[in-house]
Amino acid sequence: AARYEAALLELDHLVQEYPNNSRLYEMRGTVLDRLGYTDLAIKSWRQALEFNPGRLGLKKLVEKREQQRSIASEKGKK
Repeated sequence: AARYEAALLELDHLVQEYPNNSRLYEMRGTVLDRLGYTDLAIKSWRQALEFNPGRLGLKKLVEKREQQRSIASEKGKK
């Protein structure tokens, strides 16, 4: 977890320097996802898709995580 947190800090710094780099947002989303921050991961991945909408694999990943999130929230309501 500590390595992911360090990576996240570095990615946040790089995103500030290169705010239009879709790959940085994609990597940031992956790190956030691995740390368990699904909502923030999805947000970061969506930012990556704004800059590079042709990333079909990333689109599918976002859809999958959103579906998992909605299933989990439905289970939490029961």
